[in-house]
Amino acid sequence: MSKGEATIKRGSQETFKVIVTDDTTAYFYIWRPDSSIDQEYTVTWEYSNTGTVINLPNPKNVAGNTKFDVSNIKLFPKSYPVITKAGKSYVYDEDGGEGTYTVNWSYIIRSDGYNIGTDAYKIGPCYHVDGYAVLVEETNCTVSFDVQEVGDENFRPVESYPIIIKKNTNIKDLNVPVVADKTVDGDQYKFDGWYKDKECTVKASFTEGRITENTTFYGRYVQV
Repeated sequence: MSKGEATIKRGSQETFKVIVTDDTTAYFYIWRPDSSIDQEYTVTWEYSNTGTVINLPNPKNVAGNTKFDVSNIKLFPKSYPVITKAGKSYVYDEDGGEGTYTVNWSYIIRSDGYNIGTDAYKIGPCYHVDGYAVLVEETNCTVSFDVQEVGDENFRPVESYPIIIKKNTNIKDLNVPVVADKTVDGDQYKFDGWYKDKECTVKASFTEGRITENTTFYGRYVQV
């Protein structure tokens, strides 16, 4: 998709025109481990750095909190913050290793300005990229339930996830999210349950077994 006006189709019927820009600066944020949705965003989100996104409308022409797929990320941040949990520091390492963390990037979202800690910068409409940290720990595991929304290519964690639990937790003790079916552009979609893999080929069972490592369960919608 090149710079200029483009016609976007959503669902089977709705189309609309947007102005597509070239590389756009985006502000990357990482959901801190053990955060909860009732906390202030300055507490729950750790600013990472800037990167770039491509093939997106000018954020000035996008409604607030509209989300886009992470496949539109071109450049990731060149540096990542040190994340602290229970007094222990973790550094970013995409290959993992004890005392490090990786990041699962979830979505691009339109926002009004950005913040670094409690310092706010009101620059007007812009893009954020949000994800969550997965810690590599000796005694704990990060567990997430990620859903591929209708029309999306990637997966996003459901509300209240990810969580951190003790290794060897019984899988029966997980609070498995219940995801409602939905209607999009007049078409009905059924949530297809939870799987062990992103391809959604191996069904997950929550009747026996233990969580011994960082684990993500994946879910998707299928058209009825």
